[in-house]
Amino acid sequence: MRTANTTRFGSWAQNPMFYAYMDSGDGRCKVLRKDFIFGRILLMVVCLIFGGVHLLAWFSDFPSHIEHLLWRTCSVAITVLPLIYVVPVLLLRPALSKHCPDLPCVDIASGLVKLILFVQLAIPPFYFIARLFLLIEMIISLRTLPSSAFMNVTWTTYFLHV
Repeated sequence: MRTANTTRFGSWAQNPMFYAYMDSGDGRCKVLRKDFIFGRILLMVVCLIFGGVHLLAWFSDFPSHIEHLLWRTCSVAITVLPLIYVVPVLLLRPALSKHCPDLPCVDIASGLVKLILFVQLAIPPFYFIARLFLLIEMIISLRTLPSSAFMNVTWTTYFLHV
């Protein structure tokens, strides 16, 4: 079976470069496709887990109060920003399925669609900056380790050596 995005060479098929998703060929809106929605939900869940791990350090010790506040702010940002990125698309899906179940995507509410696109273009830079700060802060925090971090561990004597 050949689709518009697949080229057949002999006995094997090759997808074009930068192949993102399989085109169903039915003219349906990309937002209405189940695999698109599943990918967005999976993105949201993974980002919630990742952000939640960083939120576990909410009451940890930091070298300064400003770094502590920045850690909290960036942890909340990497947890909440993916929700703001995904939820409008998930809310838009039922509206599109009611208005155009069999038609190709048309501008039903072009103002809403433009707003969602603007939000989705504005969020990634903020997310990137928050992630970058968390990475830098993790490395910078190594400068003020407690003295117990430099003690020799004794549990290694229980393992057999070759």
